[in-house]
Parts: sequence; structure tokens; C-alpha cells
Amino acid sequence: MNDLVQQDTVLDIKKGKAIKLVQDAVDSPATKRAYARGVSDFLDWWEYRGKPGISRALVHDYKDELVNAGLGVVNI
Repeated sequence: MNDLVQQDTVLDIKKGKAIKLVQDAVDSPATKRAYARGVSDFLDWWEYRGKPGISRALVHDYKDELVNAGLGVVNI
């Protein structure tokens, strides 16, 4: 049980660092919020998929799932 809590904590820290890295690239508070949500959603999906190696093909799979869920390309 303790190992699971520790793994979740490590993942949360890594997720936070990834979000900060993306947010630091933009100035607009609204864009920062949108990017944070996008990165968080992607990482949740990636974790759900079993944490496969991140590649261009994986990102295209994620984009395809978003399009199939009804999101417009402008929102992705």
C-alpha cells in the first residue's frame, strides 16, 4: 500500500513538472490554464493506457480519440 502511495506521489510530481514546463512557454493566464488541462488530460490518458513510450504515433492516437469523442481540431 505504501508503495502505491509513493508511486502516485512521484507521478503527481512529474505531472506537475510537465505542466509547469508547458505553462512557462506562454504568458496568457487563460492559455496557461488550457495548456495545464490539456497536459493533465493527456497524462491521465497515457497512464490509463499503461504508460507506453511517448512517441509521435501515441500523440496521434490521443488526437484521434479526442476527434472521435467529438472535439473539433481547433480545440485539440
